[in-house]
Parts: sequence; structure tokens; C-alpha cells
Amino acid sequence: MLALTTIENAIAEQSDVTTRKCHLEVRETMVRAGIKQLYAADQKRVNKSCQQGDVSSAIKYIERIGVYKRCVRDLDAHIKDTLLHVNKDVHNRAISQCRQGDLKKAIAEVSVAPTEIPDTPAEIISFAANTGKVNKGSSVTLSWRTANANTVMLGRYGKNDLQKVPTSGSRSYSLDQTTTYILMVGQSTSGPTTMKSKTLQVVVSAPPKGTCSIEGELEGKWRQPIQERPQGPSSIWTVDVGIYNVGSDRPFEGASVSGHGNHGIYRFKDLSAGKEYTVKPVWASSPPEGNVSCTPGKIHKGPKFKITGRPLID
Repeated sequence: MLALTTIENAIAEQSDVTTRKCHLEVRETMVRAGIKQLYAADQKRVNKSCQQGDVSSAIKYIERIGVYKRCVRDLDAHIKDTLLHVNKDVHNRAISQCRQGDLKKAIAEVSVAPTEIPDTPAEIISFAANTGKVNKGSSVTLSWRTANANTVMLGRYGKNDLQKVPTSGSRSYSLDQTTTYILMVGQSTSGPTTMKSKTLQVVVSAPPKGTCSIEGELEGKWRQPIQERPQGPSSIWTVDVGIYNVGSDRPFEGASVSGHGNHGIYRFKDLSAGKEYTVKPVWASSPPEGNVSCTPGKIHKGPKFKITGRPLID
């Protein structure tokens, strides 16, 4: 084995420094481009450029990969947002445009493709209101669940106000008159001719004379799983909200409570008007209580409570 000369050693060391510097710059470029790792073929090409001391070529190659990945990500987001169903061949043609770094042409490929309708029909699993009858000015919450639906629309029946909504979810509306709602589902974005529908009616009634109502919001842990016995099963408890005559320590009525997630609504209906009441959750809250003056025929906004505590279990 021949020993390297001093000059050859210097050249080898310089080559190692250049290669390490190249790989460092490649790594920094990958971070900026949001690339976590390279395929084996891409890594081999980058290694070859770095070993040849061609830092510029290695960096440009990484940047092209970054452009391609961003294009694919944006293309898939466009397909999802526009509810398109693109077959494999069309998607591959769009991906080939991303390899050229041309997002506009990639989107054009999928936008002109015919929508592919799955064999399984869209169905409405449930469509309901939390109440079928409310006082004028009160709120109603509609909830729905669907299956195999790509397009879901909700609005008032006979009105031109249909809006796209998630495939499952809920919406709250304040009503001044009896209203019929319609939920429409389908697998195509081409229009309602390919859709199924279901309607429900919410009746608005005038409150009894000389009465008023109070409605307010709940936030935080207004619903929470509670284990009533050690090692026993948990069940979901909903906070009790009581209404008191001012100065009394005993509630004369409990609110109806509804909602979803971290947002709830409590309601007291048909209260004797012309009085001031104290509203107070049973669980710890901020604020702990609040007073509301009740005017005949009005729906008053009660205090907004953030529930912070848990129920006491005997």
C-alpha cells in the first residue's frame, strides 16, 4: 500500500471539509423547505454532488424537491377543499405537473376531470333539533350526522339561503317565527339534482302574558365525565344552573342546558315578569352568580359563566 504524500493528504482533507460543508448546507436547505428526509435515490444524487464539491447543484436539487412537495401538498388541499373526487390517472397527471413545479397546471388537471361518484349512496343518519318548540327570540340548535356524503347543505326550506356545512355537526339559530329547515346531502358537487334531503320544523310560540325568559352561555367544564364510585364506570354529568328569588338560598327552578364542546346554553322560560332573579350554577364558576331583571314579554341575556369546578359526590 502506497503512503499518501503531504500534498495528497492536504487535498483529501480539503475534500472532506468541502463534503461536510456541502452536507451541512443541504441539511439547512431541507429545514427551510420543510423536508424531513430524502428517498434513497435522492440522497444518493445529493451525496454524489457533495463528493464532487458541487454544492450549488446539491442545493438546487433540494430546492426543486421542496417546490415539488409544496405543490403536492397544495394540490391535495385544493382537492379536499373543493370536494373533488379524482381518479388515480388524473391525479398522476397532476402530480407530473408538480414535478415541473407548476401548481396552476396541476390544479387545472384535476379541475377539468369529471367527478367520480362512489357506488355507496349518501345518507342522512340523523337530523334533529334540541327542541321542537321555542318562544319567539329563543335559540334552537340543529345537529346532524351523515354518511358517504361529499356535499352537505343546510338552510331554511323554500328560502335561497342553503350553505355548505360539515358532514356532521351542529348550528344554533335565533328564531322569530316558525321555521322549517332542510338538510341536503350528496356525493357530487354538481348540484342538488344528485342529492337527498330531509326537513324538520321548529315551532315558535308566543310566551304567556306576564312572563319573561332568561338565556345565558356556559363555558369550560359544564359537561364532564364523573366517576361516582371508586373503580366504577364514569358517566357524563351536566352542570345544574338554578334560579333564585333575590336573597333566597334555595332555587325554585333548574335551567334546561344544551350545547356541544366547551360551549353550552342555559335557559329559563315562562318566569314571572317584573322581578329580579339570581342565577347561579351549582358547580364552582366565574362569576359565581349574577342578577337579572325580568321584563314582561322579553328574553333577557343572563350572565356568562365559566365552569371551573366539579360536583360534590356523597
